[in-house]
Amino acid sequence: MKKFKWSKLTPILIIIIVAFIFIIPHLISRGMIIGSDAIFHFNRFYDTAMQIKTGNFQYFISMFGFQESGRIVNAFYGPLFAYLQGLLVLASGSWFYYQVLSNFILYLLSGFSMYALLRTNKVKIKISVAAAIIYMTTFAVQYWTIRQGFTSWGASILPLCLIPLRDMITKQRIHPIQLAVLMALMFQTHVFTSLILGLIYLPFVISGWLASKEKSLMVKQLAMAIGLFFILTCNIWVSYLNLYKENNILAPFVNNNMSLNTINNHSSYWLINPMILVVILLIQLIITIRYWRDFSKLNKVVISTAAFFLILSTSVIPWETLMKAHVPLIELIQFPFRFFVPCTVLLLFSFALILNSGRIHKTRLRWYVSIAVILSIIQAVLAINATVDMWHYKNPKEFNQSYYTIISKKDNDEIKRSFFAKDKALSLQYWQKSTPDYLPINDKLTGNTYKNYAELIIDKNHQVTKTVADGKLWLEWQGKESKEVALPIVKYRATELTLNGEKLVDKEIRKTGLGTPIVQQKSGKNRLSVAYHSTVLFKIALSVTIASWLAVIVYSFRRKKKLD
Repeated sequence: MKKFKWSKLTPILIIIIVAFIFIIPHLISRGMIIGSDAIFHFNRFYDTAMQIKTGNFQYFISMFGFQESGRIVNAFYGPLFAYLQGLLVLASGSWFYYQVLSNFILYLLSGFSMYALLRTNKVKIKISVAAAIIYMTTFAVQYWTIRQGFTSWGASILPLCLIPLRDMITKQRIHPIQLAVLMALMFQTHVFTSLILGLIYLPFVISGWLASKEKSLMVKQLAMAIGLFFILTCNIWVSYLNLYKENNILAPFVNNNMSLNTINNHSSYWLINPMILVVILLIQLIITIRYWRDFSKLNKVVISTAAFFLILSTSVIPWETLMKAHVPLIELIQFPFRFFVPCTVLLLFSFALILNSGRIHKTRLRWYVSIAVILSIIQAVLAINATVDMWHYKNPKEFNQSYYTIISKKDNDEIKRSFFAKDKALSLQYWQKSTPDYLPINDKLTGNTYKNYAELIIDKNHQVTKTVADGKLWLEWQGKESKEVALPIVKYRATELTLNGEKLVDKEIRKTGLGTPIVQQKSGKNRLSVAYHSTVLFKIALSVTIASWLAVIVYSFRRKKKLD
């Protein structure tokens, strides 16, 4: 039998085929998966999609999504990446096709990302392809498919962002542009995963610096990388500065039961998807204990860092005690299972290095790896198929949604059909969530914020007509008499309101606890415009960010052309 020869295109084709296999359940079943975070992110991306489509660009306030409420979400949540997702929404004929397309792209990104990391570290092609496929089947990636957890988009490019690790350890060198671009790419995609990425870099930078004979040079390279990183992300930093300085922003909910959301408690599905991950973890433990001295310095740091994140993802850490101490950083974590994402990547990275070293007999290795890949694919497909099937035998109210999900009273079949309609706004009207994150709260706030949002925004929306024109959100309504009314929009400090041709002064506007304005309507037709006044500093920061990314792209293209 002739030995199979790998061409340059073979790994690419295999990853594409596997990615296609994972979307087959959607295409055959014609079912949607509406997880707990789906409607939140659909609103985000619908907003940017409509901005692109209509030319009414607004970086801060939501004019199309989130009940056309003028609230700010994308500015807190990877704004530039939200516009890329908006392009996907525009390219898709319905939410169904957006879900299929976005899932497919996510699988490709995660597979190619892991493959690139391993090939950069001189891991054999067949091992690199196998590890890439197994990574595509892990819950770190499937989290978006199954529940629309946005962490998966950060996870999809995390392996790519670990490419600099090898040079940090083996050459005690940092490539400033490479490191800055990868860190900025992650920061523009998913802020929390970028914090994790910084934690991953830390032990590698320290280890490389301690072994370096040119310590000052490495410090300079790191300083240059940090400086360029801030330039590439200054749009986010400046917007954060303005928003938090001028408003009392309501933070996302605080999870007081963090120990339950760990891989050894209620979130064990992170560990057993796929089951082969448990086997790899056990084999890794045995081999590490037996052959630790023989491992390369790179692999030692990789394994140690993976172990660190593994511990963080469990209830071994006294999360409740830390929560009682009201540490802001701990409250930001919300779900400890998030730490299993870097553990998964580093575990597969380390295991691939071990397989590449020839510790396991080659003939056995080929069979073991093949079986592991096949079983992982089968388990992933079965999990996806089981979740898709729920679409057909459950009504909308039975899906995995939070208590504060508001489903239209329309026929269940009509609600489901809306996700296959060209008008994507229909689904967002039929299926709403009263998530109050990032609203400008004040001292008047009392009671349940989710319930308040439903009452102040969602329930009142039918009382006004909302349109978008000239880069502004417009509200029109008929007033039976001259009196004060609370409008279903959100007012931040820099939000400009003009009522019946008269610009309202910010200090004189009364607001509810969630920041919705109370205005004096007149008898008859009333018209109010909503705009957001960006500072000059932010406009400069956004221009610098876009220009710096374009410069990096041009530089990379020219450099590659010279090398070729």
